[in-house]
Amino acid sequence: DCARSVELDAWQQISPAGPPSDDEDLWLRTTVDVGAPAVGERRTLVFDGIATVADVYVAGDLVLHSESMFVRQQVQLGDSVSGEVEVKVC
Repeated sequence: DCARSVELDAWQQISPAGPPSDDEDLWLRTTVDVGAPAVGERRTLVFDGIATVADVYVAGDLVLHSESMFVRQQVQLGDSVSGEVEVKVC
């Protein structure tokens, strides 16, 4: 199995332009090199402490909806996802 860790400072705020308010969604993005899948390998993105209500997109596809920041979330990556991919959280 293959796991990747992304440091907190690797995330960039992409929206809103300034500090978020209660009326605006906060969008964050980063890139992760997930490599290419080896035969039989499971590749997983793990989120420890994601925002209370959040959607996660990998390579433009919605892959996770979370409603608790206290639950560890995991996303299995398909074989078509490889190399450096963009991950966005809203």
